[in-house]
Amino acid sequence: MGWKNVKLHNPNIGLKTMTQVTHEIDLEYRDFLYLAEKGIKILKNILTKNPNYYAGIVCPLRGGFYFTDFVARRIPLPVHYLYISSYGNEKVQKDFKIHFLPELKPHQRYLICDDILATGNTIKKILELYPHSKFEALVLYKHKNQDYPIKHYAIREVDSSVWVNFFWEKTTPAFSNK
Repeated sequence: MGWKNVKLHNPNIGLKTMTQVTHEIDLEYRDFLYLAEKGIKILKNILTKNPNYYAGIVCPLRGGFYFTDFVARRIPLPVHYLYISSYGNEKVQKDFKIHFLPELKPHQRYLICDDILATGNTIKKILELYPHSKFEALVLYKHKNQDYPIKHYAIREVDSSVWVNFFWEKTTPAFSNK
């Protein structure tokens, strides 16, 4: 199947290790709608108590695009697109490339909408890029038994040995730099 980076939970080790992807699951469109609606219920519950809780949504492109679009059509918050990438075609996380960053207001709270919270490296990078802003995350999937640096809401949990194939990854054309 393949390998991917995951962070060990033992603070005495402090190293990254490779976990084998033992199986994959496919998220089809109808399943996405079901999970995304659950995410909307979570957000409506938060925003009913405090309508100004979030200053906006931060959308990490590419993975967060479909979910953010779904949320933004139902929750009236401005969307800030952030394009940093760390995955190539081979299911292995690499160093981040920063393509473009939005301007975010300091001391404001933003909601990061993303497809999956796996290693937490995307979140850590966003926190590093915006040290004076506050963040929470809403994700479709998260890996179980991981420690993440921010408050987050995960609709479904999967083992770290599971690779999730999202339907939009199958339909996104590959562009070359040639």
